[in-house]
Amino acid sequence: MDHRALVALLIGMLCWSVGPVQAAESNKPAEGLVIDSAADLRALTSQSVAGHLLVQSDQLETLHGLERLEYIGGDLSIEHCDSLQSLAGLNHVKRIGGSLRIRRNPQLVDLDGLRSLEELGGSLIIERNDALVGLRGLRQISRVGGSLRIQFNRRLAHIDGLERLEAIEGQVLVVGNGSLKSLVGLEGIKRLKGGLAIERNRALQALGGLRRLEDVGDFLRIKRNRVLVELAGLEQLKRVAGNVLVIGNARLERLAGLGSLSQIGGSLRVEKNDALVSLAGLVKCESIGGDLLIQANNVLPNLEGLAGLARIEGILLIIGNSALQSLADLRRLDYIGGDLLVIDNGALLSLEGLHRLSRIRGNLSIFGNGALTDLVGLRRLGAVDGFLRIENNPSLTTLEGLHKMESVGGKLTLVGNGSLVDLQGLRRLADLKSDLLIQSNGILQNLAGLGRLERMEGGILLQKNGSLTSVEGLHRLSTVGGKLAIVGNGSLVDLQGLRRLEIVEDGLLLEGNKALASVAGLGSLSRLGGDLIIRHNNALKTLSGLYALKVVLGNLLLERNGALVDVAGLGELRSIEGHLFVQFNEKLQSLAGLAKLEKVGGRLGIRANRNLPSSAAQALAERLIAGGFTGEIRIEANQP
Repeated sequence: MDHRALVALLIGMLCWSVGPVQAAESNKPAEGLVIDSAADLRALTSQSVAGHLLVQSDQLETLHGLERLEYIGGDLSIEHCDSLQSLAGLNHVKRIGGSLRIRRNPQLVDLDGLRSLEELGGSLIIERNDALVGLRGLRQISRVGGSLRIQFNRRLAHIDGLERLEAIEGQVLVVGNGSLKSLVGLEGIKRLKGGLAIERNRALQALGGLRRLEDVGDFLRIKRNRVLVELAGLEQLKRVAGNVLVIGNARLERLAGLGSLSQIGGSLRVEKNDALVSLAGLVKCESIGGDLLIQANNVLPNLEGLAGLARIEGILLIIGNSALQSLADLRRLDYIGGDLLVIDNGALLSLEGLHRLSRIRGNLSIFGNGALTDLVGLRRLGAVDGFLRIENNPSLTTLEGLHKMESVGGKLTLVGNGSLVDLQGLRRLADLKSDLLIQSNGILQNLAGLGRLERMEGGILLQKNGSLTSVEGLHRLSTVGGKLAIVGNGSLVDLQGLRRLEIVEDGLLLEGNKALASVAGLGSLSRLGGDLIIRHNNALKTLSGLYALKVVLGNLLLERNGALVDVAGLGELRSIEGHLFVQFNEKLQSLAGLAKLEKVGGRLGIRANRNLPSSAAQALAERLIAGGFTGEIRIEANQP
């Protein structure tokens, strides 16, 4: 899987909502009494309505006629009133047992008609009123039994008028109010049982109206407020029980307003804040109950502000911060409950700051960090429970820093590290639960450093390491639980480093190693669980070294080995459970090395070996037929 796809998948799996946050409050008006004309206004003469009241009309300009009304037991919804300019007529309403919804009234300028309203049992929803400029008509409300939603009111410049509001049982959502410059009016709120979302308010410059807020019972979300420069106004905030998301605030430079925040019960995500130069406001944060993501903050030079952070219960992702040079401010961090991913931070020089970590309980990925030269910052790391991926770090010269690591629970991938000289940093690695992939490391010459590996549960792929001359370093390896593939290593001359290898459970592939002259290092190989494929190795003259192999449980393919003269190294081979194909080996002269072969379970193909006498191929076929072979035979284009 491409690493970007992997990262997208990981982020998608995290329990962070990034779409519009909505309260549990339904957008659908409740059924009840409906007013859609002046006659309906005049007909309502009582002081109370036991159920819901819906005002929905394209004719009414005011609500005169409702002056006797004091109490509504259910919801009051004023919606889609295209001509409504004033709420005059509701002047005596003191209590609403349900929610108050004022939505999509394009001519409504103010809420002064609600100036007597004191109690609201449900939510307060003020949404998509294009002419609304203020909320001063709500100045008597002290409690909202549900959520407060102020959303997409284009001309709303201020929300003062809510100063007496102290208790909100649900969420507070201030979203998409294009003219809103401040949150003055919310000063009475100390605690929220729900979450707080401040999003897409393109004129919002400060959060000063939240200066008394101490505790948020769910999420804190500050997103895409394009002129917000700082978070001043949140200085009293000590705890957020859920996630904290600071995303896409184009001019936000610092998180200084979060200086008292010590507890984050969920995840912390700081992402795509193009002007962010410091995380200093997080200085008191010691633990994060979920994940920590620092992503795509293009001018962030370091993680100043996280110096107190000791514990992350979830995943740590540091991704795509192009100016980030140092992780040193993570120096107290000693626990990560999930993955550690450090990806595409082009200026990152060092992993110093991660030196207290002794175990990664998930995956470890160091990928695409162009300036990173070593892994010394991981010097206490002893175990990775998931996969270990070190890939496309072009300046990485050494794996020192992993020298205490003894086990990897998943796949070990070393790919595209063009300056990597050796693998000595892995010298204590003894336990690898899955596959080993070493690919496209341009100046890597051998595998010294893997000398403690004795048994592998997965497979091995050594591919396109242009300077690899030897597999020395695998000299203790006796068992490969998967497939062993050695492909396209142009300088590899022999396999002596595999001299103790006895068992390969899922096949052996030797392909495109143009300097490979010998397979003598495979002299201990006695069990091969899958195919044996040897092809496109132009310097290989003999198969001497496979003399312990008696059974191939898959297919045997010898193809396009330009220098191969004979197959003498297969002298002990007695059984091939699959097909046998010998083809396009220009210099092959003899099949005498297959003298003990008694069984081929599939097809037999010997063709286009220009120097192999057809009689030798025919003799092998006849001997197999005499032994009971019944498969298809194709012998052609060999030497007449």
